[in-house]
Amino acid sequence: MGSSPRKSNKKRWWFATIAAILAIGVTVALLLPFNLWRWATLDYDDMPASLRNAPLPLRTEVYAADGTPITTFFDQNRIDLPLEAISSNMIAAIIAAEDIRFLDHGAFDERAIFRAMVSNVKNGSISEGGSTLTQQYVKQALLYNADTDAERQAAIADTVDRKAWEVRYAMLLEDELSKAEILRRYLNISNFGNGAYGVGTAAKRYFNKDPKDLTVEESALLAAMVKSPTGYDPFNENTAKAAKERRDYVIGRMGDMNYLSDDQEKAAKKTPVTLDGTPAQQNCVGGDARFGFFCGYLVSWIRGNPEFGSNPDERIANLQKGGYRIYTSIDPTIQAAAQQAVDNAASADDPFAHGIVMVEPGSGKIRAMAINRNYSLEPNPDGGNAPNTTNPLLWSTKNSPGYQAGSTFKMFTAIAALTDGMPLSTTIDSPDRYQTRWPGSGAASCNGFYCPKNASPDMAGSHNMWTGFGRSVNTYFVQLEERVGPKAAVETAQKMGIQLLSPEDQRLAANADEEWGSFTLGTAQASPLDVANAYATVAARGKYHEPNPVERIVDRDGSTVALDVSPAEQVIDPEVADAATDMARCPVGDQSTGGECQGGTATSVHGALDRPVAGKTGTTDDNNAAWFAGFTPQLAAASFKVNPDSPNESVGETNSPIEIFKSAMSTALEGQEVQNFTAPPDNLTIGEQVRVPNLIGKSPGEAADLLRSADLSVATAPDTVFSQQPEGTVANSSPASGSSVPKGTTVILTLSAGPEPTPTPTPTPSPTPTPTPSPSYPTPSFSFPTPTRDRPWPRND
Repeated sequence: MGSSPRKSNKKRWWFATIAAILAIGVTVALLLPFNLWRWATLDYDDMPASLRNAPLPLRTEVYAADGTPITTFFDQNRIDLPLEAISSNMIAAIIAAEDIRFLDHGAFDERAIFRAMVSNVKNGSISEGGSTLTQQYVKQALLYNADTDAERQAAIADTVDRKAWEVRYAMLLEDELSKAEILRRYLNISNFGNGAYGVGTAAKRYFNKDPKDLTVEESALLAAMVKSPTGYDPFNENTAKAAKERRDYVIGRMGDMNYLSDDQEKAAKKTPVTLDGTPAQQNCVGGDARFGFFCGYLVSWIRGNPEFGSNPDERIANLQKGGYRIYTSIDPTIQAAAQQAVDNAASADDPFAHGIVMVEPGSGKIRAMAINRNYSLEPNPDGGNAPNTTNPLLWSTKNSPGYQAGSTFKMFTAIAALTDGMPLSTTIDSPDRYQTRWPGSGAASCNGFYCPKNASPDMAGSHNMWTGFGRSVNTYFVQLEERVGPKAAVETAQKMGIQLLSPEDQRLAANADEEWGSFTLGTAQASPLDVANAYATVAARGKYHEPNPVERIVDRDGSTVALDVSPAEQVIDPEVADAATDMARCPVGDQSTGGECQGGTATSVHGALDRPVAGKTGTTDDNNAAWFAGFTPQLAAASFKVNPDSPNESVGETNSPIEIFKSAMSTALEGQEVQNFTAPPDNLTIGEQVRVPNLIGKSPGEAADLLRSADLSVATAPDTVFSQQPEGTVANSSPASGSSVPKGTTVILTLSAGPEPTPTPTPTPSPTPTPTPSPSYPTPSFSFPTPTRDRPWPRND
């Protein structure tokens, strides 16, 4: 810091006291006696902390994972620099402009003091105080470190008391610190106008260069502005001339102090003012537009992170002035691929939002957040969220809990069932429509119960988890949920990061087993971030990490900040996660370990990525949202389509989330190693095998008892068949008696209608005799009488 050993002040302080009193006027003599002893005996350690070694308010800089600048946060746009990083031209210019005798005097300049005294007596007021550069530093340090309006007003109050203490503080600083350190602090604290505090940001703001590269002319212009940043603003055409004149004055003073030769001084004054700067990126709206929504999530994350303060307001205040360097998790290459994918799907002014969030399994690091919207506060022509918005469309808040996630939630029911010991081969008869045990109303009800149906009648039949998940068979999963219980499915989702923030979802979750039979079909609201991270948990073999937007944070001193990030938690058994992954390979056109997949709802995905991949489509009953959630071992993502301004509006086509996923993921994984999933164990695939007992000829009750004793489930086919078994008994079953099947399999009984009745014989008809042709005779000229029984035809002999 350049500080020097503390020097004795005893021989000088009385002279300093008298000189200071004279400098600020006779009025001080009437006001100071009450505080004189405290004033004179104040020690360095008794000064306000902001003067001893309090950190300056510094801007926080935010970077992408590869170091790409994203934005800055600040109340005062300032960086803290060592003196070696500042041009000697700038050092000379600030001394020339503000205190040309700075290196020769102490806390006060006797010549300036008496000059000020004469001016004050002449004017009858405190119009001049003879402030040295050190005194100016004291004033600015108290002002810029003030936390309240009262402290800020006290720091600039035009009062004798404030001026007297300013002198005393300056004396103590001069005794404690070297001239170089005082100068360094002054250059870093001063306001240079146009939002630039400190020479580091001023050099960028006006000349787009580092302060070590400032020329004489540039340095003189910056030094000129310290006296009045608005009065000497070179960007303002009304003050540009005054700024040039003030610059030339400073150049002249640099000549007076022999820093410049006469020729150098003349040449510098002839040089026109040339500006080449732009305003600093600030906050998420003013930062790099590619990362606006991610930046918004980062701020939300910081607001909830105790490392930045004890409450949300304090955390944001520390973000604005803490001088952090935040290296985020966002990958510009993956982000670009994601943004291109959503932009290809729809323009920013499309009422339907198309978005994707990409998360790294095993870390929770957010690698991309993209949506077809501009992160902007600009008003929209028709209101709403298109094309401009800063609303959290990609993550969950209490006011914006997300969108219905549809069949992506079948994953949680499957995991709950696997955890409960049901293997992937668990077979259930799945009709086109199924009446559940939960109460229901409206179109999805029958007889007062919840009655979901499949998307297509041809889905009906026997399904296991592979085929039920692959083809997204609703009636399979509501029955699976009946077996495991909605509460288990809800708790599984919550363990995997689904927050359920809407009041209605929270109400249903509290009484899930009795009311929430539709949970498995995705009637809950969830954000793309939560869904992506939940699927990343499956990819990470059941290990959950909170979504994390940060790689590391460095404080103003260069030390790495210990982040308050929850440790990884094994929320799903690894083998259960492996089985869920095996199941999730079916929808995407990949194949399970044992080849059990039989078609899927997004079969083009595997071909597009050409590597092991798993995932699930998701649509809702009313088609008001479309989703795709999927993963490889290295990367997980959730893409979606919804109208945020009208969430109940039908989305029309539902393929775009699949296309977004394919495009973004294939580009993101280019050049990365092809990794395989871990194969699941037999007990979670085929499970424990049992034989279907002999059921033929049994009554339905007897058959059901036998099946339950064998740990099998039972269902009865709606139609009967003729068989040799007595009417009302079991004619056959599927699977057939003697078959080896997994425990829990549903065996469908077909009942006999009795023997088929013997048909009544149909009499064989007598053959029709072929008539003998009659001989041809000439037509008689008379008529034969009509023959009768008693009088046959006469013979024509």
